Amino acid sequence: MNKTTRTFVNNICDIEQKQPVKIIGIKSATGIFNNYQGCVRIYLDKSTGKVWANEFISGNSWINYNDDDIVTILSKSTSSIWERDNKTSMKELRELALLEMK
Repeated sequence: MNKTTRTFVNNICDIEQKQPVKIIGIKSATGIFNNYQGCVRIYLDKSTGKVWANEFISGNSWINYNDDDIVTILSKSTSSIWERDNKTSMKELRELALLEMK
């Protein structure tokens, strides 16, 4: 385990020890991200812990939520044939969400 990975894992452990964090919607967002070969963006509402995925026709499309608590935590685009098959896991999404909520 390199230093960067160790720091990442320690940050996740520190966040969860301070206060249990409930993240909802991870299973659904993971399924949408993994099964869609187009542009997908996964969002997190830091105020509620809700995660969701939106599918778009192109990488130049998005939704502007006008809310500082709503952030994109993961995305893939249709502009690259190599990127459209990217996959994620529920564990990875949870870790990304926890880091954003820190």
